[in-house]
Amino acid sequence: MARTKFTFKVSGLDKAIKDLGNLSLDDFAERLIMHLAEIGVETARTAYNLAEYAGDNSQIDVRAIPEGKMRVKIVATGQPNADGVNSILFIEFGAGLFKASAPMAVLELKDFTPDAHGTYGKGHGANPKGWVYKGYPGAKAPADTREVGQTKDGTPVTRTMGQPATPGMYYARREIIRAIYRTARELGLHVG
Repeated sequence: MARTKFTFKVSGLDKAIKDLGNLSLDDFAERLIMHLAEIGVETARTAYNLAEYAGDNSQIDVRAIPEGKMRVKIVATGQPNADGVNSILFIEFGAGLFKASAPMAVLELKDFTPDAHGTYGKGHGANPKGWVYKGYPGAKAPADTREVGQTKDGTPVTRTMGQPATPGMYYARREIIRAIYRTARELGLHVG
């Protein structure tokens, strides 16, 4: 039986192997940390973009910012409301008497005691019928958020029962940890 010899060449593979060989361990670690941060950025960005929110979540920005050697922070910013409170806080933690009790359990924050839900907005959030604010419901507002009238000057008035929590940063942290464990298992390391 005759033997046949095959040679496969993947374009760029030889160069990639050579380039990896030229990386110092610190350079490799920096790239790995930035890669993990980008996983977190995409996870948080997706969560915030899909979140139900009565405001405008189209202006949310999530980015990874290097902070020195082998340190990166993930930062999310959004539009401030009329009181100057960043929309990210409403989306991340929820707001309102009826919808915001779950995030503390979801986030497993055992030693954190937030202000009671319903206390924002001069206590109007404690009203069991919800509360009203000046402005339109956002494009992705919760189903129970609706325009109910107008002020004398024609500004819309919207009633809401609250903002469900969408903890994008928590999800980002969780996905980064999963990526670390997945990579360790792929490398044959015995991890939990």
